[in-house]
Amino acid sequence: MRRSSVLFVGFLLVVAAAGSHAQGRRPPLPSNPIQAIADGRPVRDVELVLVENVSCLSLRDVRRLVGGHVSWRRLSREISLERDGRSTTFTLDESTAVVNGRPVALETPVRWWTGDAYIPLSFVLTPAFQSFSGATLFWDPGQKLLAAAPVPDISSPHFSASAVRTRVSFDVTPRVDYRVLKDAEGILVLRFFGGRAKERERLDVQDPFITAVDVLPRLHSTDVALYFGEKAGRPRVFLEDAPRRVVVEAAPADATGPHETASGGLPAPDSQAPVWDAPVLLPAPAAPAPGLKDRGLSRSTPASKGPSAAVAALSPVHVIVVDPGHGGRDVGAVGRRGTLEKDVNLTVAKALAAALRAEGRYEVYLTRTSDDFVSLGERAKFADRVHADLFISIHCNAALTPRSNGFEVYFLSEKSTDDAAAAVARRENASLELEGPADKVQAEVEGLFWSLARTKDLNESSEVAALVCRHARDRLAVAPRGAKQAGF
Repeated sequence: MRRSSVLFVGFLLVVAAAGSHAQGRRPPLPSNPIQAIADGRPVRDVELVLVENVSCLSLRDVRRLVGGHVSWRRLSREISLERDGRSTTFTLDESTAVVNGRPVALETPVRWWTGDAYIPLSFVLTPAFQSFSGATLFWDPGQKLLAAAPVPDISSPHFSASAVRTRVSFDVTPRVDYRVLKDAEGILVLRFFGGRAKERERLDVQDPFITAVDVLPRLHSTDVALYFGEKAGRPRVFLEDAPRRVVVEAAPADATGPHETASGGLPAPDSQAPVWDAPVLLPAPAAPAPGLKDRGLSRSTPASKGPSAAVAALSPVHVIVVDPGHGGRDVGAVGRRGTLEKDVNLTVAKALAAALRAEGRYEVYLTRTSDDFVSLGERAKFADRVHADLFISIHCNAALTPRSNGFEVYFLSEKSTDDAAAAVARRENASLELEGPADKVQAEVEGLFWSLARTKDLNESSEVAALVCRHARDRLAVAPRGAKQAGF
């Protein structure tokens, strides 16, 4: 027994010594945390490591930014990043990478450190790697921000005209499909699914048939609105191959036939087509929100300062609606000293709009700017009319016990997280009784809400709610009550 005990202790000492020796070989490489964004979403815990005074990224972080699969061949000391049938291969301690079979020089050799390979930041910014990754990568050293945005699946509009007809076309990738959302006199609205355009665009054309085109990218789709002159007949929409493009063609009224929808298009049944109250115009920076001047609904104009246009364009969120809850005859909750929730909501909403405006990268709208009553249905329609990417509603909760405190973040869902969340939804939706016949208003509002509450939108809303909750927890001296879901 004594001999066995000695052997066991000796084994522990050997392991400890080996671990200490391995740590002793670890290179003293300094690192700096940076901000990282991939397709508009933050990527956590990304660092730049200095290798021979050159900023480098771990291959693991590169994969998190652009996707793909990493494979390791130990005998040849090669590491490959593979995606969509293409590969970029690195060899440890070598200063050359092979991108799709072509060699590319590296600023410094690839090094192995603490279980990962490190490659120069300058390499991922090269055209060769960006072509391989299918993404545009942008580095802002001032903000220490590295952003990766997928190459747009939908091109900018191409315009061509002759004496008898005008065409506007969009090059699209094979995964993009489309459908007609609205076909009315003077306007045609298309929605492209499965891809995004690079940025919002407005094309004004001095043409008798097609007068203007608006391109409005959303999170995972893009809306395109085309406007037609008085001489134009009904437009034709069809798909061309080689290259794959969606074409809208307009001609004089007596020369156009019925719509053509090629195999790639999804015709929208009239019963399912959404109702557009007004033309989808990109609002000018200083103009008021269309048609809402007398209702207290307005927009805060973005400030001139902020991140570069290249950084801002990578975000999928461009238009934000801030909604101060309640207002007018709907006072909301009442504090024990007579404080009205509607007043607190408006103060907080204005401060939030100002902070977002100071970012210089968003168009910010308020559903009310004074003590006015705005129905729930009108708020939802307004958000849809200005093409909001994000809708933030500000409320103050109430409780029956003084022991309750903290903050909550809710996102729209048909089901409530718990009984308390369901009770909050009932209290907030009680304002429907102020809008007229309760059953009719309730049905209209539910129809508007659930048209927005698709599975994809719910997932994204829950992510935003969790992100807000996490950051508020770090900055406020108030206990978090979590991110919850409810039907209000």
